[in-house]
Amino acid sequence: MPKKTIPLIDLVALLRKMQSRQWRDGRLHGQITVADEAMVALLSRLLAEEAADDYPCVIEQGDPETLKVGDVLQLGFGSPRTSIGLVVRSVEALLKNREIAAGTVDFAWYVFEEDVASWEADADLCKRLNTVKRLVHAFEVSAALFDHRKMNLIFIRNGRFDVPVHYSDSDLKAFDIATAEGLIKELGLEDGHSQQRKEICCTAVLELLANTPEASRFSQLLNCVVELRARFDEGYKLFASSFSFEKIREEAEAVRIEYTAKIHKTLADIQGQLLGIPVSTIVVATQFKEVSTTPGQLWINIAVMTGATIFGFLLFIALWNQKHSLDVIFDEVTRHERGLKRQSEELASKLSNVFEKLRARVFWHEVALAVIFLVAIVAWLVGFSVFWMLSRSAF
Repeated sequence: MPKKTIPLIDLVALLRKMQSRQWRDGRLHGQITVADEAMVALLSRLLAEEAADDYPCVIEQGDPETLKVGDVLQLGFGSPRTSIGLVVRSVEALLKNREIAAGTVDFAWYVFEEDVASWEADADLCKRLNTVKRLVHAFEVSAALFDHRKMNLIFIRNGRFDVPVHYSDSDLKAFDIATAEGLIKELGLEDGHSQQRKEICCTAVLELLANTPEASRFSQLLNCVVELRARFDEGYKLFASSFSFEKIREEAEAVRIEYTAKIHKTLADIQGQLLGIPVSTIVVATQFKEVSTTPGQLWINIAVMTGATIFGFLLFIALWNQKHSLDVIFDEVTRHERGLKRQSEELASKLSNVFEKLRARVFWHEVALAVIFLVAIVAWLVGFSVFWMLSRSAF
């Protein structure tokens, strides 16, 4: 039967009950009085010989074999097995674990000098470590690569630039959390400019650390996070100025003028054929004669009707082609609007009426083409009716 692991939270609760606590020789030493049967059971498991590898402890006074309520033990607890957690003297010792420092793993830990454990989220130490973890993740998105084996941020800009995630307890306690949280929030925004923000952040990091030795670069980022945020904000303002409302509005107005002209051109290109509908209807109707009045009149009537049919067919092709042109213009207008939304949702919403009017204009021009097609059909039917009435006696 597999042995049951004692979680670090239970071990820390026991450590906090020790009197005269002091750290020496890599262990937490102190005196503990067995208060109740539950503590007897817990200490018996912790101090059992088979648990020595998981929970190393030096028994300086007392007999774990005959524990009972009221006994006093003098113990020296070391850090348990890594998979259970870490018990360390100081924040400096905690940060020697590069994975905890970078926040890439969620180890349970307890720091003696601070009397803080990892599950106590409201503690200042936990808040600061969590902010560093999220800051590393934000930089990881901006960097070209994050080497999880070496805990190393790798930026690429005119060559490789490494930022090892290494910092001291004084760096951790001194950096401006509020500024760091603001920068993390900015880098996490998804509003169409996220890629540009990453590039701006990368530039700000490289400029700030240009003359800093590699081993001290992350410490410099923490200590100068206010300056880093200022550099980032300045870079973003320069970028955003190229997407001002006035400039975007001018671009949208240029799109409106361009596509309005294209939409009008769809009717202008077939204006000659359109004007020919009423004229040809009258001409065709007047060319028909009773087949009995003139020899060969039937063939004349057939020739006229054939010409009218060919004209109607060519007009249909022209109308269909212009319909496809309007469909393409509609898609292009929608594509321009999507591009504007990728730049800025807010600006796109302010200028949406420009694109809506263009789409409405396309719709009504398609309606006009449909009406023209119906008029042409009616004109052809009128011509065919006259042809049939004057020529049916020959069939």
